[in-house]
Amino acid sequence: MVSNLLNNILFILAPILLFQHYWSENKKRDKKVIVSIVLLASVSIVLCMTFPFQAANGWYFDLRHVPLVILTLYGGYQLGIFPFLTIIIYRFLIGGDGVFVALITQSVFFIAVVSVSPFFNVQRSKTKLYILTGIATILISFTIFMSFIFIEDVNGFSITLILPYILIQGITAWIATVLIELIRNRDIMKQEITKSDKSKLVSDLAASISHEVRNPLTVTKGFLQLLRDNDFTKDKREQFFDLAIKELEHAETIITDYLTFAKPDSDRRQIINAYEELNKSVEIIKSYANMRSVAIETEFLDRTSWVLGERQKLHQCIMNISKNSIDAMPSGGLLHVRLESDDDFVTIIINDTGIGMNTKQIEQLGVPYFTTKEHGTGLGMMVVMNIVKSMKGKIKYMSKPGEGTTVLLTFPKVEQQQMSKLDQIHSLSSSEKASDISI
Repeated sequence: MVSNLLNNILFILAPILLFQHYWSENKKRDKKVIVSIVLLASVSIVLCMTFPFQAANGWYFDLRHVPLVILTLYGGYQLGIFPFLTIIIYRFLIGGDGVFVALITQSVFFIAVVSVSPFFNVQRSKTKLYILTGIATILISFTIFMSFIFIEDVNGFSITLILPYILIQGITAWIATVLIELIRNRDIMKQEITKSDKSKLVSDLAASISHEVRNPLTVTKGFLQLLRDNDFTKDKREQFFDLAIKELEHAETIITDYLTFAKPDSDRRQIINAYEELNKSVEIIKSYANMRSVAIETEFLDRTSWVLGERQKLHQCIMNISKNSIDAMPSGGLLHVRLESDDDFVTIIINDTGIGMNTKQIEQLGVPYFTTKEHGTGLGMMVVMNIVKSMKGKIKYMSKPGEGTTVLLTFPKVEQQQMSKLDQIHSLSSSEKASDISI
């Protein structure tokens, strides 16, 4: 009995932990993810029913209802219908007493759980915990009660027999819900950290960009004052107008680049040109570097390599690293940005002449709230590492105190054949999205 009981609990908790890993690696909530959830729950139900645990007097129990309640409450009718049909069909295949009782009780309760789902999903985590555990407990109690009424042979059936089983089902539902809410809350926290970090970066850039924009506006203002207060030849006036227009165009370019970075992140994973995105990021960070007397040198050895990722997130990753490098040079210095590639990988190298770090500091990079800055939080580096990981890349730091720091970002290179396949997949997913909307 104990062995199969533990197996039932494992059949329920293992898919949750397995999917948690898949969920953290794949942020894309598409149909494949939904199908994976439903299949995992259905397999869990079948395994629970295949390996029931035996109580006294020949009675058998299992925890099939826990996955059903979880999926139906969180996903509603769309996610719960397939596990519900799995229970009904497999129960018919098993046969024996109580088949029709199971059909009636499962159907009634499934409808009830579906109706509760909208209310359930707007509650706080603690409230969800109580609701789900309560429903799972009531469901099995209701099923047992109906069995007691409609099944003729109930020898050995007693409250002392079924009470431990009801408690086991409630406790398992409780543990499963705690795990799910921890996973969901952690995912939400990661998203909030990313947004918060980007907001801080945008704020810092805004200060430097306002300074950068002021320069061409001041020059333009000077030219306009000269044109108003003095008499110039036609050629001289046209020269002043041309210079003023060029300065305004320069200011417009700065503002456009800033807004491109600061706009809401709406991109999805796509094939992007590493050179183009790196060059854009360098142009945006130049104003911040100029304010701190830091010169930027670029060395782009490859301008035709492609990687798979999200434009805005790659920008944020490069900007965070570049900003950290600039902040590490309080008295000014040189920031060198290099792009190179080989047959398999694209590598971005960012090197500074700043204060550097020791081995212990390098090992702690990416740990929340560890920072080498006086007013830093350490969350920026955690965001950087999550972005690199989501792009299947690697990040490496090389540094010595007083000798500066070198950061290596390595991403898998997308070849022409892969680009064609990914374009087809992207086109297919776009058409599916359009058809979903039309329906």
